[in-house]
Amino acid sequence: MTPEKVREENRMREIRTPGLKSIICAAVAGLAMASFASSTTVHTVTELTNVLANVKANDEVVIAEGTYNLAGMKMHAVGHLYVTNTITLRGETGKPADVVLQGSNERILYLHANNATIRDITFKGGDCSGYTQSSSSSVVPFEYRTGGGICLGFTVKNNTVVSNCVFDTCKAKMGGAAAMYMAAQNNQNLRYAGKFYDCRFVNCTVTSAGACLYNAGEAHNCRFENNNAGLNQNYGVAFHCNLLDGCVFKQNTGVCVNGNGSTHTNFIVTGCSFLTNQVRGTHLAAISGGTGQAMTNNATSLFVTNCYFSGNENLGIDYIGSGGVAHCWSNVVDCVFVGNKGYYGGAAYDSVLTDCKFYGNMTVTNGTGKTSAYGGAAYNSRLVRCELAGNSAVGPGGGAYGCDMTDCVISNNASGGNGGGAYGGTLTRCKVIGNTVDMGGNFYGGGVHSSILTNCIVAGNSAYYGGGGTSSTFYGCVISNNVASNAGGGVYTSTLAFCTNSANRCEASNASEVYNSWQRVTDCVFRDVSGNGQSGAIFRKAVFERCVITAYGGTMFYSESAITNCLIAGGRDFYMFGNPAVGSMSMANCTIVSNNYAGLKVGSPNPNAVVVNCLFYGNSYSGKYSGTAYPDVDVDTNAKDAIKEFRNCILRIRNGDATQAPGSGNYDYYGKASFDPKFMGAADPAHPYALRLSSPAVSANGVVTGETTGWAADATDIRGEGFPRIRDGLIDIGCYQCWLKPLGTYFIFR
Repeated sequence: MTPEKVREENRMREIRTPGLKSIICAAVAGLAMASFASSTTVHTVTELTNVLANVKANDEVVIAEGTYNLAGMKMHAVGHLYVTNTITLRGETGKPADVVLQGSNERILYLHANNATIRDITFKGGDCSGYTQSSSSSVVPFEYRTGGGICLGFTVKNNTVVSNCVFDTCKAKMGGAAAMYMAAQNNQNLRYAGKFYDCRFVNCTVTSAGACLYNAGEAHNCRFENNNAGLNQNYGVAFHCNLLDGCVFKQNTGVCVNGNGSTHTNFIVTGCSFLTNQVRGTHLAAISGGTGQAMTNNATSLFVTNCYFSGNENLGIDYIGSGGVAHCWSNVVDCVFVGNKGYYGGAAYDSVLTDCKFYGNMTVTNGTGKTSAYGGAAYNSRLVRCELAGNSAVGPGGGAYGCDMTDCVISNNASGGNGGGAYGGTLTRCKVIGNTVDMGGNFYGGGVHSSILTNCIVAGNSAYYGGGGTSSTFYGCVISNNVASNAGGGVYTSTLAFCTNSANRCEASNASEVYNSWQRVTDCVFRDVSGNGQSGAIFRKAVFERCVITAYGGTMFYSESAITNCLIAGGRDFYMFGNPAVGSMSMANCTIVSNNYAGLKVGSPNPNAVVVNCLFYGNSYSGKYSGTAYPDVDVDTNAKDAIKEFRNCILRIRNGDATQAPGSGNYDYYGKASFDPKFMGAADPAHPYALRLSSPAVSANGVVTGETTGWAADATDIRGEGFPRIRDGLIDIGCYQCWLKPLGTYFIFR
């Protein structure tokens, strides 16, 4: 879904759902036609208070068009108007703007009755925030301070319905517009704590909790605009509401919805929009499941589905919080987050999200001068089948920080620290594409940093170090077309297993594929890899086991590398380019075949280099050295002693001249002008370079005796499990161990 489509969808959401409104209007019309014990229309404040003082159960009170100033009128200690019977109280015209109950330093209405109906009225200026406990009153002091517009008081249940009403500039300690007072508060009671349909709450304030609603049962298709719950307050615009359906929260100050996980569970927010709201506080956002509780604490089951969050912001200074959701541990499903801002997690903090979309969210430091604000879209959350695109972070984690993600797409995010796509956490079956870090800051991991990835695609990311990722573990991943400006186009200081790597690039001469600081790379495939020119290393400081490297160009390994049980085929310029001041290099039991410009070219003095048990075949020189140099192994003339040991290898030598050994030292190798290694070829398409039993590289044939070394004791050949590296105490030459059985003797009887 594109951002444009998301905005259009949000615009349509702001238009009340015709189907649902038709149902509500039909229900309201049905109530109007119901049989009342009596119906009275009032025109003055005096008439209104007299009728309410004497109303009976099931009566209807109709308020004629006009503004009713209730200043100085107080039917009871708890407010201007007081009703204890189940009645219907409605405006005559059906338009709330036509009937205004104007409060003055008092609550407007206290209704201590069940199953009442209130509709088509504006409640304006009700204020019970200044009440203090009165020892002379028999009323519970809590009731004095809740619901500046309406307070619904009851012992266990209250199914009162409030519809098509406006609450304007109401104020209270709790529930600025409307509140439900329960003698016994619990989650079950909240299901029967009044219902609000098609109401509008505007400019309401609160000194503690619930600028608009406190302990309300349900709100359907209601609008909450420009209300103030206090930037630093934890309790929000709508607090302890059991169900919010199809509502719009716009330009409010403070948490919009708070579930308060300490006492209540199973709150539902569905089909709602949260637009340009602001909050400033620890652990807070537009929707907060609770205050200061960890994601593992499931006290609150806050279900948020099919909601839209746009332009919300946590203005916190040194606060932990986001603009969208926080502490929603159970289900945030099918929601869209666009352009939200937070200090930790632009859109989500400490939540569980499924099938959600995050576009253009960001972290901000709010002028504190700090450089770290983490997780452009999400922080410390769990995400399943989510899309994170175009988010950004001032600090690490342009898309996400410390999140566990499954089947997600993380694309085109950017960070001012490490991890353009993601920092920390685990990623499973995710796509990490086109993310970047601030190149000017020498940061690490364009795709990921310090993460664990399984079966992921990491492509087209860029960074100063580690275009695809840094300090991470990759298992079964595809890593391709990533770019680093300094070192490690594919990965930097990471562990790889069963990965496929291709076409990664480093703009400097520091490893286009892997710069690894002796991290392990096992069972991987590298295709279409290239250094930056002849001097640009493809692998540096790498430990390779059971890898396939094909179609390469440029310097292959540079300093401090170890290559074991690998197949190197179909490439160009396979160099071992060393530096004795840096460290050693080794290559053991590798098969080097069908390469152009020599199978192995050794350059630069490196007395620590070792080549052992390797098989060279079908390599050729096609450059200026054609016909004069060795096709399988070539040592620079100025580096004759570049290899410390060249032992137990099979290779071709030029014109059968055994004196022209690689280098000038005392080397133990086996060379012929031509020989047939007897590969499996088409007989084994998956492994065409596996050995036939008759191959001269098979130690059992006695052509050359392989040697058992310490590394091979528990090792396998390049095929992995099921193919031990040692057979009958010997190791075959090259990366394949032959486990074919010799043909037996057959007797034919006639």
